[in-house]
Amino acid sequence: MSKCWAYLLVAVLWVCSRKDSVSDTHRRNGIYIYSSTEANQTNTGHLCGSTTKDSYDTTTVTCGNTARYITLYREIPNGESTMDFCEVEVYICYPGTFGDDCNRFCHCLNGSCKYSTGECTGGCKPNWTGTNCDVCDSSHYGDLCSKKCSNRHCKGRSSCYGSGECTFGCDPGWWTDDCTRTCYFGVYGRNCGKYCTSRKCLDSFSSCDRVTGECVGGCKRGYRPVDCINYCYVGTYGYNCNASCDDRHCSSNVTNQDCNRFFGNCTQGCLSGWELPDCAVRALFQSAC
Repeated sequence: MSKCWAYLLVAVLWVCSRKDSVSDTHRRNGIYIYSSTEANQTNTGHLCGSTTKDSYDTTTVTCGNTARYITLYREIPNGESTMDFCEVEVYICYPGTFGDDCNRFCHCLNGSCKYSTGECTGGCKPNWTGTNCDVCDSSHYGDLCSKKCSNRHCKGRSSCYGSGECTFGCDPGWWTDDCTRTCYFGVYGRNCGKYCTSRKCLDSFSSCDRVTGECVGGCKRGYRPVDCINYCYVGTYGYNCNASCDDRHCSSNVTNQDCNRFFGNCTQGCLSGWELPDCAVRALFQSAC
């Protein structure tokens, strides 16, 4: 009989057998392990488990209750009640842990939590909350509740529970599930999903802002600012898409769809007094001598 006043989560029974007799394996058959708050000599209390003749030499059982005593009891009808074992070791959860397998953690401000319930009676350490102080408060997240929700860069409003994952992705210039890391060199934009090398900057050596990817010197013909990735909108053309197709003076009624986004060419020529290719510059006439 082992005596220990605590929440006995794991009781380990070391069963040793002598290999010189077949009967020894039968002596471990029908051993019942009980836990209780009172000393017992019979099969009373909380039944933790039992063994058979096929049980391992080291047999482990779990007692999920508060107890002071562990009792090993064997009763074989019309048989021998002798037990052969070397040692009984009783384990409880380490301070700061609880649960059936001692695999839950409490983060109490003063002292340890109760072995049986995980309850913290003196409040929680900073960043933790709940009866067991085992969940993050509303301002923190992560395995140790050490990360601040305010340090994330989520797109839109996003819950900060658990892993802190941003439901709708990241603001431009940030990435990872919780949007706390800046883009690596060479990428930019939302979730760092755009490549700087894909831009059509007028200056091929332009810097690449991790948020906007802006081409500092502007865009090549046919591409619009700020990152010079997208073509001009219909009705515009040229460098930075600054030229309007409506300002041309083509020789025929040409719609905006006939306006080349790079040069705005008037394919049928210009009205009198205007110069190709886009008929947006007045022609210079020289007077005859």
